[in-house]
Amino acid sequence: MTPLFGKDSRPSFPRATASDRDCWQTVRISGDAEKDYEALVSSCGGPTGSVQYVKPIIGKLHHLHDKRDTFAVKIQGGLCYRFFGVADGSIQDLDILIERANGDLVGDDKTNGPVAIIESDKNWCIDADGDFRFKVEVDGTGTGNYVFGVWARPKGALKATVAAR
Repeated sequence: MTPLFGKDSRPSFPRATASDRDCWQTVRISGDAEKDYEALVSSCGGPTGSVQYVKPIIGKLHHLHDKRDTFAVKIQGGLCYRFFGVADGSIQDLDILIERANGDLVGDDKTNGPVAIIESDKNWCIDADGDFRFKVEVDGTGTGNYVFGVWARPKGALKATVAAR
């Protein structure tokens, strides 16, 4: 997955109007991965001061024959990230795992169900550039489509903006 911007070409970031903890609590899930991903990022993307970091990936998983997809992403230091995955309703539990290039596990979602969010109540901040692998997988049973995407914002932006309201 290729970042949509670099350190020298960062976009303007929207003003945050929602918190990471609350933004996804009222999102209604329909069971359609693409529609549900759009609903999720409509509440937890721009409203938290974030912009799309990579174009979302649409894939298909099967709990027996194609349980996991892996994606490499170069993460830029100085930004905070949100990692979102949404599966069709036929997938009981979608998981996201984050590994360093050497295979060390550094993050996983704590959510259960067809929506997977790394650190569902806060963003994931990085100080230095790094190469990471993201594993999107079925935990349990199910077959269907999923959407995986990465959003980013400057470090400290949400806390300062939401606190000022």
